[in-house]
Amino acid sequence: MQRHPLWVRHDASRGYLPAPVLALSPNGATVYLAYSYNDAYYAVEAVDAAAGARRWRSIDTRLAEGSPDSIAVGPAGAGVSVFVTGTSLFGTNSLTGPSFQYATVAYRG
Repeated sequence: MQRHPLWVRHDASRGYLPAPVLALSPNGATVYLAYSYNDAYYAVEAVDAAAGARRWRSIDTRLAEGSPDSIAVGPAGAGVSVFVTGTSLFGTNSLTGPSFQYATVAYRG
């Protein structure tokens, strides 16, 4: 039996950045995507799982200067919020070299 996709989303604006990480809400209605935006910030999207339409997107410019790395995303509380965590380069020091920060952000949606 051949399967046909319900929907397909393409995002050519991100260039050659790594694929986003994703999580499904507990009720299965929302797909959360977390990824590096503009190779400098974190971005999170909530996408309707049935139709593929973007519900919301948040780009957080407070978290990083440099490329975010090791992003993880996880839903909580019946899909009413999602948590995103990761590391990013936060500058360099001439004595110690690169400085990294860790951050976790909670979104309601």
